[in-house]
Amino acid sequence: MAPQPDVYQKLMADQYQIRILHVCAATTWHEKISCDLTTVSLEKSPQFEALSYVWGDTKDTLSIQLKGGYFPMTRNLEAAIRRLRMKTRDRVIWIDQLRINQADPVEKSIQLAMMPRIYKSCTQVILWLGEIEAVNEITVEDALTSETIVQGLAAAGMAIVQEFASEKHVHHASNSSTSRR
Repeated sequence: MAPQPDVYQKLMADQYQIRILHVCAATTWHEKISCDLTTVSLEKSPQFEALSYVWGDTKDTLSIQLKGGYFPMTRNLEAAIRRLRMKTRDRVIWIDQLRINQADPVEKSIQLAMMPRIYKSCTQVILWLGEIEAVNEITVEDALTSETIVQGLAAAGMAIVQEFASEKHVHHASNSSTSRR
């Protein structure tokens, strides 16, 4: 899942720089996801949301349009971005899978150490566990088990994110709970 090398510009760790994704607005669901990438310093209090999510299978990928090329990502992340993009304005989000150069171990360790500050600096944290699949036949036992598992995953994810985000609003998003503005 390696991106084109020119997608990532070197970050200045001493300036607390991060990369944020500008998800372009889309009026229809089926429009190709188009994004831009900017580097900002946390020292300048940029306005952005943070996405915390389940990566999913790293071999199951789709691509988005990014900086004139295509960038691979997990299917679950593509679904989250598709659900979260807005109809009338761009959305600015920090997403670890895209904003940290996963092929650069030095950058990765610096950015991982900055994650508590990143979550504390964002305007809100969005928690994405994945798409909810439609089921035609389901037993009561299956429904209760599935609901318990989802609630457990959501609670665990919320606890981790809230530890980083402290007072920030944390919102759980799924295909049944997201709205496009």
